[in-house]
Amino acid sequence: MGQRESDRLYQKNNPDALSAIPEENGWTIGTGANAFSIDSPGGHSGPGTGGFTTKLFWDYYDFTRDEDILKRHSYPAMLGMAKFLSKTLKPTEEGYLLADPSSSPEQYHNGTTYQTKGCAFDQGMIWESFHDVLKAADILKEESPFLRTIKEQIGKLDAIQIGESGQIKEYREEKSIVTSEIRAIAIFRIYAHSIRVR
Repeated sequence: MGQRESDRLYQKNNPDALSAIPEENGWTIGTGANAFSIDSPGGHSGPGTGGFTTKLFWDYYDFTRDEDILKRHSYPAMLGMAKFLSKTLKPTEEGYLLADPSSSPEQYHNGTTYQTKGCAFDQGMIWESFHDVLKAADILKEESPFLRTIKEQIGKLDAIQIGESGQIKEYREEKSIVTSEIRAIAIFRIYAHSIRVR
């Protein structure tokens, strides 16, 4: 199901990225998934929600140090998500790679989901996903051309940006603090414990 959703999103947003080899497209999941259905990013969230899901796989290993689970279950799931996320990135004139389309969970503007490029939630969760896959690959002594790709991409994801009000910007185009009931970026990056500011 998750692989079918990733293929559908490529066809809609980045058809040139769709591989004829299904396992090269990875898989994805949205925030609206439950025991009865799996939806994809979109609606009210961007591709980073899948990275948030696979963060749990890394956290399980990090807590238990169970290399058997890491090798048989966690690493393949994390690698598949990283393959999907890698293909959601599009280059900017400045040399950055931004998730496109991108949206921060549950953020609305004029009554509709706010779509943008490279919101901090998606950029951060893509960074987390790539970082976790690279750590796991190192532990398992895995090597592949794809790992070299994400090693190159991770440095182009653009750091968290600080706005005029001193806030962590959720959107690149944000200037000063925007009143919102939910500020997902502040919560998840602190949870993920790898917040980086330049």
